Amino acid sequence: MPLARVAVRIADTVDHWIRSGEILPAQGRAVRPGDVLILVQRRRRMAELLVAALKERGIPVSGRDRMILPDQLVIQDLIALGRLTLLPDDDLNTATVFKGPLIGLTEEQLFEVAYGRDGTVLEALRTKQDDDPAFSAALQQISEWRARADFTPPFEFFSGVLHADQGRKKLLARLGPDAADPIDDFLAAALDFESDHVPSMEGFLHWIGTGQTEVKRDLEQAGGAVRVMTVHGAKGLQAPIVFLTDNGRLPARQLQDRLRWATTDEGEDVILWPAFQDNEVAITEAAAEQRRLEIEREYRRLLYVAMTRAEDRLYMTGWCGKRDPDEICWHALVEAGLRRAPDMTEFDMPEGRGLRLDNPQTVPPSEVETVLPLSVGVTDLPTWAHHHAPEEPTPPRPLRPSRTEDEPTVASPLSDDSDRFKRGRILHSLLQTLPDLPSDARPTAIAAYLAESAHDLSAAQQSEIGGEVLAVLNHPDFAHLFGPGSRAEVPIVGDVGTFEPCVISGQMDRLLVTDTTVTIVDFKTNRPPPKEETGVAEVYLRQMAAYRAALRQIYPDHEILTVLMWTEGPRLMRLSDAILDPHAP
Repeated sequence: MPLARVAVRIADTVDHWIRSGEILPAQGRAVRPGDVLILVQRRRRMAELLVAALKERGIPVSGRDRMILPDQLVIQDLIALGRLTLLPDDDLNTATVFKGPLIGLTEEQLFEVAYGRDGTVLEALRTKQDDDPAFSAALQQISEWRARADFTPPFEFFSGVLHADQGRKKLLARLGPDAADPIDDFLAAALDFESDHVPSMEGFLHWIGTGQTEVKRDLEQAGGAVRVMTVHGAKGLQAPIVFLTDNGRLPARQLQDRLRWATTDEGEDVILWPAFQDNEVAITEAAAEQRRLEIEREYRRLLYVAMTRAEDRLYMTGWCGKRDPDEICWHALVEAGLRRAPDMTEFDMPEGRGLRLDNPQTVPPSEVETVLPLSVGVTDLPTWAHHHAPEEPTPPRPLRPSRTEDEPTVASPLSDDSDRFKRGRILHSLLQTLPDLPSDARPTAIAAYLAESAHDLSAAQQSEIGGEVLAVLNHPDFAHLFGPGSRAEVPIVGDVGTFEPCVISGQMDRLLVTDTTVTIVDFKTNRPPPKEETGVAEVYLRQMAAYRAALRQIYPDHEILTVLMWTEGPRLMRLSDAILDPHAP
């Protein structure tokens, strides 16, 4: 197979460099696996062959940048085992497990069990377990797995199969070392599933099968391993040595798109579908030609991206199938460019002629940083290396303006303040939402809300609270506070410290911003309310002073007005700067 020969040739070349100590002149050192980046046009077959060929030679490889787990053969074997624990009567799936690496029956042994059987394949194995030691061992192993799957989560089950039961060793022996990465990703997916779902085998198999779980790796930090990526995935990356692999064909699937995106003479965008070639007309042919030119331009742009990933060496490789390569394939474009270069040389290769363009190394190689182990008596370390790291500064605890200093941040489960604060919470909730309703709809909404069983209010309490809310909303002096431009329950967070950090975090009941003023309104349900501002509790003064300090930073050119609205009465009380200043944060 041509692409398999290309994969083997690349792996052999990299292996030869590493074993022979090939020198990178620009780096002043030998080639390392991490210096090599192999770019493919598409994932799937070529990437799999490259990873397998590199691993067979013991070369560290980071694996593919993307992988759909259910498409991997090794994952299909594990999924088949999971299905066997759930559906032992599925003969095709059971035979797949028997023949797979985890059990390892031969073709002849499977035929002996399955042919002419009465009942399921698993029942046939049970009746023939004395005919062959392999049958007995297979039945015992499957029975253990089925019993274990009944009470263990998916991750624990498959981890035991792969490690304690030597399943990983069997799978790698049959499928090769490139199966190691999908196995690790499969276990990671099982762990992720259990963090968000009920851990069941049926749920996990459905999740990983229908979701087409795709694994994405960040190969930018691949360490000292060869990277195999698509050109799209390599954008922004570079490597000293880059291989480009080309199949000699343009993206055929895009060229065969039957839909035609065209523009009429009147400038209208339309979608046309000729269905058959005989139905092509001028507008569809023009649209197809435009699409072909766009694909070719993108194809050339990707070539430019791929070629500019190389820092020191760039190798262009490829293969051809039964059809002749396209005239503008990557290989042909690069060959045309090399033949125009005056310093191009040709050389013999086992399967044809090669082209080479060399430039001499004129810049001194970059110095390689070498990390030496510390030894006793080393004195050339910087001063900071001999001292302990300083303690991290403790961030300031956010100040909740509406909470007293001695109030706990979490309510005690032994205290019962539900009745104490219930009336205030209900009033605040109604004053938050009712201003958005038409005035004639408010009484009905209040009655329906207060009648809810969750509030557990008597008829008298409902009438009292409803009347108090309507008195506030219908008061003519308060209309501007609930009109257009005002907002309810406005959160505020800020640093209001002058000499040291002081972070506040609170929520203002009502906020009204005009061209010249900002009015902060806080509803208070205390009974009876104080007559003068000098009688206001200190905790309320600290709360409003903190809000004022934060809003002065946000609106430095506005006058900040702080108002307490006592719902009993109702009555507005503006707080003066003189009484708030001593309580400023």
